[in-house]
Amino acid sequence: MRWELQEIKQHIYEDGSISTSDIQLLNDVFAAGFGEEEAELLLDLNHVLSGNDLAPEFVTLFVDSLSAYAVESGTLSAAKWEWIKGHILRDEVVDEVEARLLARIATMAKTLPAEFPGQ
Repeated sequence: MRWELQEIKQHIYEDGSISTSDIQLLNDVFAAGFGEEEAELLLDLNHVLSGNDLAPEFVTLFVDSLSAYAVESGTLSAAKWEWIKGHILRDEVVDEVEARLLARIATMAKTLPAEFPGQ
């Protein structure tokens, strides 16, 4: 993981919450590019902070960034679905933020894997 992502992750883990300034910093870092490392960071942060009162800005960043990463040219590939599912279900619970992500993916994608919920 890139050092700036690792530092942000460590700070948020130690704090136990995510602040508006943390979210702005994530937005700034993600502006340089968003790939698998950044996606994993958001999924990890949500996993650790799940059950806490998350800022609406974090929920927006999570849903917007991950849905844009997952859906390519109107398609959620089977491989991306398996990757997302593996992260979301590692605690065997789909929380509210993750449910919003799945709903956004369902509305964005013209093609979804047969295993996607609701298919």
